[in-house]
Amino acid sequence: MNIRSTRLPDGRYFLFYDFLEPHWTSVTGSNPSIEDSPRIGLDHSSELRWNPVLAEWVVTAVHRQDRTFLPSVAKCPFCLRTEEGGEIPGDYDVAVLANRFPSLQPNPGSPSIEESALYPVRPSQGVCEVILYSADHQRTLSQLPVEQIYKLVLVWTSRYSQLSSLEFVKYVFIFENKGEAIGVTLHHPHGQIYAYPFCPPRISAELMQSKLHHDKTRSM
Repeated sequence: MNIRSTRLPDGRYFLFYDFLEPHWTSVTGSNPSIEDSPRIGLDHSSELRWNPVLAEWVVTAVHRQDRTFLPSVAKCPFCLRTEEGGEIPGDYDVAVLANRFPSLQPNPGSPSIEESALYPVRPSQGVCEVILYSADHQRTLSQLPVEQIYKLVLVWTSRYSQLSSLEFVKYVFIFENKGEAIGVTLHHPHGQIYAYPFCPPRISAELMQSKLHHDKTRSM
């Protein structure tokens, strides 16, 4: 598995993942420095706000209101560049790019509000990436051949390894939103990776329950 990196016109990184048999699991190439990524959006456009009632962080990102919404196939930003649309710099098998409308980013701007003892506020530092499963706009994850899904798992592993090594990252979440009802705004086959500067409360609760069960039974 070879990693080729480039930069999009706005400075975001784009990673091509090439698979050359028979050494798919041997990683060659290099990742870009995520810490050097440019700030996306204006200052004061996102932050982490502490909810003292639920005792958890809430991410705000007002610039995401301007994100691309259900474009036609001809204007899909995840297809190869055309006269009408597309931001992909070349043909790919599996690819990863920095999200154009991130909730979290390595170099966030200043929060839009001041914090207080009751209501702490922090910059929304983290990473949001998009992973493109296939260059074929019409495919879904369930329609991909097993070989392509295996490649995808290898890319997930590669991204988890790099993102979890960042000092400011505490939790890496790999997921896919499915369907317009849940908020999907692009139909091209893709998923997302969020690298959080904190561990989400639900995950913390699950880990605590797992520890309690292990301490009690000495088994998983």
